[in-house]
Amino acid sequence: LCSGRAAPIPKGALLPRVALLKGFKPLEHALLAQHLAPLASLCSWRRYAIGDDVELNATESAVVAKGAVAVPAAVLERGGSLQPWHAVGGVAGWAAIAPTQAVAMRPCSVLVLDADALRQRIDASSPKFVFAVLRALVGALPAPRQAGGGTIKRMQSVLSDDDDSDEDAASSVFDSRGAPSPLEKVLLLRDTKMLRFVPARFLPLLADVAEVEVLQPRRKIATRGSATDASLRILADGAVVLDSGGGNRVLLDGPAASFGNTGLLADSEWPYDARAGNDGAVLLVLRRTRLHDALRGRRDLAAAVARGFLQTYGRRALAAFGKAPDRSNG
Repeated sequence: LCSGRAAPIPKGALLPRVALLKGFKPLEHALLAQHLAPLASLCSWRRYAIGDDVELNATESAVVAKGAVAVPAAVLERGGSLQPWHAVGGVAGWAAIAPTQAVAMRPCSVLVLDADALRQRIDASSPKFVFAVLRALVGALPAPRQAGGGTIKRMQSVLSDDDDSDEDAASSVFDSRGAPSPLEKVLLLRDTKMLRFVPARFLPLLADVAEVEVLQPRRKIATRGSATDASLRILADGAVVLDSGGGNRVLLDGPAASFGNTGLLADSEWPYDARAGNDGAVLLVLRRTRLHDALRGRRDLAAAVARGFLQTYGRRALAAFGKAPDRSNG
């Protein structure tokens, strides 16, 4: 065997590679074989003899197809993932992360996916494929430690304990606050954590499909444990309280603070109760259906939004799974 020699996968031999990718950690949630086939076509084989170092770049991930590979504290056999998040997170700048040290315990073959190849595929693919990949990442990543963007404060008590107002009376209402102007919408989207990597020239198109909700004081927005509503909500004015139980309350009170981020891509359950603060709130709401409508037929816009989302999730993967390079030896 020639150590580390790469070879392209023949077009007629994708199915076994698709089967391998089904167990690849970042993509094992919600991806169908039809979505994995384009990824399989991007992969390359590398084969190693006993005792060879299994060398991967910091922006590459691999799945063991045959043999066994030793990594720190584990031995990986068929289906085991090497650096599972690096090819995804590489788009978000994982190049500084030290590659995993690995050695072939038996003659082995690994299937390698590279961040550059994934990025090129995203640029050239349909929005349906790209958002299928993003939904898979949403399912594989841990929940964010807090809602995104803006000013976030943890607090003992935000709402009065003796408040007995009818929280569910009336839906969104307009009051003296008024709605954000088109320019204000664009600025809010620009500063939203989920959208921070979307090129500015596309933000007016997203602002056009964003809805405005002006909420009465203490108006309930979401209930913990209930289904999300496929929407990203961005604070424009006022405040929103997130209560995950056990006295753990978070106050969002800065422009562009957001919540419901993952609901924009995939259905899940609300991890907290959400309600407007004591003085009400104005929210900008970006709904999944309206986002998809805006992207339909606009490959440039869809690719830009998808790249922005991928970078956001790559950074979340870095926070959850990344390890800083060891600089102790200089």
